[in-house]
Amino acid sequence: MEAAKIVQPLIESKCKNSEYSRNIWCVVPEINVSVEHVLKPQYWANVAHTMRITDRIEVNAEDNSWFAELMVMDVGTLWVKAELMRKVEFAKHEVTSGAQEEYVAKWNAGGKCFRVIRKADNAVVQDDIKSKGEANLWIANHTRDMAA
Repeated sequence: MEAAKIVQPLIESKCKNSEYSRNIWCVVPEINVSVEHVLKPQYWANVAHTMRITDRIEVNAEDNSWFAELMVMDVGTLWVKAELMRKVEFAKHEVTSGAQEEYVAKWNAGGKCFRVIRKADNAVVQDDIKSKGEANLWIANHTRDMAA
């Protein structure tokens, strides 16, 4: 019969509030920056001096199309190596081909939102939409309503 292994209790000094041992950063990259891009060490050159190993980075796409969580594994003067812990792509509403001919959803960087543009005259027909999916849904519903 095998002897039972004794489990040593956790040493108190090894357990502390996470706020004392690491940072959690929130990053909102520019509209065309991908998860693959933020995983490149040189992407972090301007903020590397603020990062520490085991810091976490929450990355929210500016257009709310995806979210990623990274863990800092190594830091240099002008670089940060981070590992992807998770990535979530949010649902997208596609626009039918007929609606695509008349309208387009475009990012309005100044307003930090999407707009629906009528292609015929480049007029903004709907503004202040939080995601591309919502903008495409508006286009689909509007096109359906106009056809009825």
